[in-house]
Amino acid sequence: MKKMLMLVALVLGVSAMAEDATNGTMATIKKETKKVEEKMANVKEDVKKEAEKAGQKLEAAKDKVEEKMGAAKTDVKDDTKKVEEKAADVKVDAKKDAEKVEVKATDVKDKTKEKVEAAKTDVKADTKKVEEKAADVKDDAKKVIKKVETKVEDKVEAVKDKVEEKK
Repeated sequence: MKKMLMLVALVLGVSAMAEDATNGTMATIKKETKKVEEKMANVKEDVKKEAEKAGQKLEAAKDKVEEKMGAAKTDVKDDTKKVEEKAADVKVDAKKDAEKVEVKATDVKDKTKEKVEAAKTDVKADTKKVEEKAADVKDDAKKVIKKVETKVEDKVEAVKDKVEEKK
């Protein structure tokens, strides 16, 4: 009987020791899990902040491009007005010349044609300048957008690297 009691006590003692070891291990696992969850929350915040910064920079670049495009449109409108004014002035000059001088109809016609051709040439030259200016602004806008995209991609890579380092 003593042996039986000792055997039962031994089994109960081993069982209690195993339970204590299990409880200690579970507590350690829970502590580590909390630490990992806290780190993950911090990483998520960092990623969110970096994404917001990148979004703001992208918006700022977009605004700059829109400003440049607006300025280019204004320049084009101004140059167009100048061209129209020149054409109107040429027409007025041609009429005045025709009224002042009583010359044969063919002479007046020839002079008018020459002035219209000169005005056409001026208009073509001014139009070409406007088109070149618009193309330059377009190229500048593309470069700015490309730079911003590169910076955003670099930031995203840096954030990814940070996240991987914190893991």
